[in-house]
Amino acid sequence: QLRETHLATDLGVSRAPLREALGLLAEEGLVDKIPYRGAFVAEVSADGMAEIASLRKRLEPYAIELALPSLRGSGRVKVTRALEDMEIGADNNDPAATIDAHMSFHRGFYELSGHKLLLELWRSWEAQLQLFFSADHQAFADLHDMVSEHKRLLKIVDSGDLDAITAEIDRHV
Repeated sequence: QLRETHLATDLGVSRAPLREALGLLAEEGLVDKIPYRGAFVAEVSADGMAEIASLRKRLEPYAIELALPSLRGSGRVKVTRALEDMEIGADNNDPAATIDAHMSFHRGFYELSGHKLLLELWRSWEAQLQLFFSADHQAFADLHDMVSEHKRLLKIVDSGDLDAITAEIDRHV
């Protein structure tokens, strides 16, 4: 449970802006607000993650397809920098840094797609996905394995073979 009084004191803010912030976090799916009980940290739901995964399996190949011209040009640095940051995070055994880079890597495809609605969809589930990645990254004994998975994905993306990209996203997600 997120106790407003304690949080407001710890953060040095009044309860009104804290309530507003908790409301925004609830909209993003990071906080569950239960009437007359309070606010609670949202749990990673298997059903919620399955729904996001089903959308990603359909939409991410399309985002990549649209992003391919940019990935062959100046936009490539967006995903390669994220991959480098992921590797630095793994080298430092820093799960938070690898999660941030992981999110940036996949977000890059949506940003480079030039498709505003696709990017809005990504942003609508991004906070929940970040919670899932926080739990998922603990399954990697070595964070370098996650980096290798993304290098593999980028190599397949570089092939431009849409069937192979779709199959890899299906496996990857």
